[in-house]
Amino acid sequence: WSYLTTSLAARDHHIICNAFKDLYKSKWVSTGISKGGQTCLLYQMYYPKDVDACVAYVSPLARALEDGRHEPFIENIGTKKDQKKIINFQKEVLKRRSTIFPMFEKYVQMSKLNFRIPLDEIYDYCVLEYSFAFWQWIGNTDKIPSKKEDDSKLFQHLITVSGPEYFSIEGSADTKPFFYQAAKELGYYGYRTEHLKDLLKIKTANGYFKKIFIGNDLLVDFYTQTSIDLQEFLNTKAKRTIIILGEYDPWTAAAPEVSKNPEVKKIIKPKGTHATRIMNLAEQDKEMVITTLKSWLQ
Repeated sequence: WSYLTTSLAARDHHIICNAFKDLYKSKWVSTGISKGGQTCLLYQMYYPKDVDACVAYVSPLARALEDGRHEPFIENIGTKKDQKKIINFQKEVLKRRSTIFPMFEKYVQMSKLNFRIPLDEIYDYCVLEYSFAFWQWIGNTDKIPSKKEDDSKLFQHLITVSGPEYFSIEGSADTKPFFYQAAKELGYYGYRTEHLKDLLKIKTANGYFKKIFIGNDLLVDFYTQTSIDLQEFLNTKAKRTIIILGEYDPWTAAAPEVSKNPEVKKIIKPKGTHATRIMNLAEQDKEMVITTLKSWLQ
C-alpha cells in the first residue's frame, strides 16, 4: 500500500502512454471523471509533455481527508424550499427508526453486507450521506417523498439514493485503492450533524472515513503537499486544460481555483450534477469546448 501514491500512479500512465505512442502517432488527450478527473490533472502535473490537451470532469482538489468545504456548500444548494425538503426527509427517516430500521436490517442481511461499525450507526451515516448523494446525482427535490408517505416509500427512496452498500466492506472492496489514496493524498468530505444530533445514534461524524472505509489494517496520514503542488501547477504551468463541473454537484465545493491561468478553462453547468458532460452543457458552452479542443489539436 505504501507504493500507491499519485506520483507512481502517474508513472504507470506515463509508461502506458509512451508504449502506445508508437502505434498512435496523432494528438493525445487525457480525460476522466471524478477520481479520473483528479488523475488527469495529477498526470499532467507529473508529466506535462505526455498529452496535448486535458479534459477533466469534476476533478475535486481536497485539502484534507475531511476537507470541510463540502458541508456548507451543500447547505446552500438550491432554494430554501429545496433545503427544507431534504432536511425534513432526513429527520423523518430518523424519527421512524423503530419501523424503518427493521426493513434496513433485513435488506442488509439479504444483501449479505458487513461493516466495520455497528449497523445502527450505518443507518445514521446513510441518512447523513443522503444530502450529498442527492445533490450529486438527483438534483430535483420533486423526487423526494413527503412525510405523508408510508415507511416503505421512505425506505426505498433512502436506499436508492444513499444505500448501505457504500459503507460496507463488500461494497468498498473494489474502491479500496481509491479510499487509500483519499486518506493519503486526495482527500474527501465530512458530514455536519448539528441539525440532526437529537435523532442520531452517533455523537459525532468526525473521523468517520478511516473508521468505516480503511479500518485498523491500514495506518496512513494525510499528505497535504500534493494538493498544494497541484493547485500551484494549475495556476502557473498547466496548459490546454478544460475542467467541467456541475453547479449542484457537492464535489464542486473543492473545485480547483484556476482564475490566474488563461490556459485552464473552467466551465460550471447551471444546476448540473455529477453527470455533467460536454454533450449536456448549454449549447454555447458545448460549442466553446469543442472549438477550443479542435484549435488545440490541430
